[in-house]
Amino acid sequence: MTRFFLLPMMLVAAPAIAAPSAQAQFGADARLPAKIVVGDSLWSCSGTTCTGPGDARQVAMQRACATLSRTAAVTALSVGEANLDADALARCNAKAGHAA
Repeated sequence: MTRFFLLPMMLVAAPAIAAPSAQAQFGADARLPAKIVVGDSLWSCSGTTCTGPGDARQVAMQRACATLSRTAAVTALSVGEANLDADALARCNAKAGHAA
């Protein structure tokens, strides 16, 4: 009986535990809201940094950058040990209308 109760609880909790932490940096003059919705997740912002759960796949990081760059130019984006490279950041910011 206990097994039938614990298994659904483990399946629900697993994705939240497995999501690596993501961090985005913005320029010193960036005006960020306290919270930003990135994909299905709520990110918190303080100063020139926003953090939230992320996905280290390049396509997911590019989507996150596209969302974040609507607020201000993104200067760095990392998820766990993965970083979005300078060329990808430049393309992301250019699509949002931020000059290089």
